Amino acid sequence: MANPPDPPGTPQPEPGDSADDQAWFRSPAWQAREREVDEALARGERGVVYPEGAAFIAGLHRAAHPEK
Repeated sequence: MANPPDPPGTPQPEPGDSADDQAWFRSPAWQAREREVDEALARGERGVVYPEGAAFIAGLHRAAHPEK
């Protein structure tokens, strides 16, 4: 489930703040992708869920090497 939006007036990190290493999260491009995912989840869409780590790695390998 997505996190609720910050209440109006909540201070946001500015470049140079201690949280500057995560300022990318507040970029318009990243926030647009976050909204895209939230909308897909609201429609009931969901990606692949793997039962354990080895299956996830195998899925990554198949995606990177579809000819094998």
